[in-house]
Amino acid sequence: TTATGGPLWPTDKNVLIGREDSFLPRPFNGLIDEVAIYSRALSASELRSIVAAGASGMCRPGTTPTTPPGTPPGTPPSAPPIGGSNTIYVPIVRNSFADPNLGGTWATGLQVFNLDRSRAVNVNVRLLNRSGAQAGIVGLGAIPGNQSRTLFGTSLSVPDDFTGSAVISGDGPIVVIANQLVQDLGLSASYNGVGAPATKVHVPLVLREVEGMSTALYVQNTGSTNANQITITVQPLAGGSPVVMTFSGPHAPGTTLEATKQSLAQLGNDFQGSAVIESDQPLAVAVNHSNGRSLTASTGQSVGAGTLYGPLVLNNNGGFGSTVAVQNVGSSSTQVTISVRNSLTGTTLPAVQRTLAPGAAANVPMNEIVGTDRLVGSVTVSAGSGGSIIGLVTQSNPTSNQATAYTLFSAGSATVFAPLVQTANSGWNTGFQVQNVGSGEVTVTVTVKDGAGNNVDLVSRPTRTIAPGASETWFPVTDPFQRVIGSATATGSTGAQLVGIVNQINVEFGAVDFFTTYEAISP
Repeated sequence: TTATGGPLWPTDKNVLIGREDSFLPRPFNGLIDEVAIYSRALSASELRSIVAAGASGMCRPGTTPTTPPGTPPGTPPSAPPIGGSNTIYVPIVRNSFADPNLGGTWATGLQVFNLDRSRAVNVNVRLLNRSGAQAGIVGLGAIPGNQSRTLFGTSLSVPDDFTGSAVISGDGPIVVIANQLVQDLGLSASYNGVGAPATKVHVPLVLREVEGMSTALYVQNTGSTNANQITITVQPLAGGSPVVMTFSGPHAPGTTLEATKQSLAQLGNDFQGSAVIESDQPLAVAVNHSNGRSLTASTGQSVGAGTLYGPLVLNNNGGFGSTVAVQNVGSSSTQVTISVRNSLTGTTLPAVQRTLAPGAAANVPMNEIVGTDRLVGSVTVSAGSGGSIIGLVTQSNPTSNQATAYTLFSAGSATVFAPLVQTANSGWNTGFQVQNVGSGEVTVTVTVKDGAGNNVDLVSRPTRTIAPGASETWFPVTDPFQRVIGSATATGSTGAQLVGIVNQINVEFGAVDFFTTYEAISP
């Protein structure tokens, strides 16, 4: 940017504003960089101070941005979870849309990742408005193997104030992450596009006005014909009769029903529970939880398992704590056992058990298990014989307003891949949590490559031994004093069964929710 001579400065100066703290010594750490986040113009005195500082201070020649083009400002590009499909459904996509229910102005970035390492995949993105009419179409062309493309803002090819859905198709397996940004409220969260819609979808956590936190459900008809009706059955956490809400159609193919706090008014305030969503057409479901200060996102699940795994649970860890939400998706009652292993001590804590009716859920905060003790650990959740469950882990820090969520895993693989990791990148740092879900002790080695594919030999203790059910955390994933943007791979010894998550957090902007999580990929 050129600051021309005039009221601000008598001579012309080249000025770069934004992400200056990507470079040591980080001269102003968010004071006026990331201007878009603060949504205000800089004052004349601020601009004068930038120019006066010169190249040795707060002003230096422009460089390549620290995040890929098209990435929503203030939030890192996200990456795909386990699993892919040739067609992915994204129930809610916004472009400068003022949400009348959750508040703020929302924008969505779509990151499309090619899961096929061996060849390029051709991808098309169709964006549909509320009535199901096509509002935009984007041909992404051929995405090289294990690479991604991002759409955000004008590249979505839809007008401002757009709200709708997307159908993304490729001639090979892809995954899609929807990165949500609420710039004026300082919120960010990601959810996975849905590759396996179903006529019956489960949501393990539904809230309405619980300490200000409420749920919004986004239910997309992924079928080829109208859905006659969509039924949402909500089971209170405390038991009792379910609340059944029917939303009559027709719901056109591709369109999304928004069930917000207002349309879930039958639940009342201070409500906690779970939901089962059904229709005569297959559905994809996205879920947001927000109180205006924090935002978490996830997707509904249609298939359960007898045992689930979570690589990271926390309690009293720098203000962060975790809650495990488990839902019975089977046809009969089942007893659920939640077992936590403390990575700090290597011990397994006393298990917690709950009996769940079909469709019902339980929320178990870690402070119920360890009280006020500090915990960094992993969790294994098991159903009784023949039982089928799904689950979610939420992580939150009420003081910093940061919160996120990830889906529990049902199986592992010998290698897990994290397509995006970063250290000291505009304040963003990555933690890579890897859990051994096999029956025997394994060794795991984490390697990191930069964006050009070069090895980054900055991983602390890259090879570690992990006991069954235990996990290890690499945080930051590389040397905390050297900026890195790249990818990471965790490789286990022979017979290893691993799962992993990637937490990305930025604490340099104060009490705003710059905290996201994605599930690592099994290649």
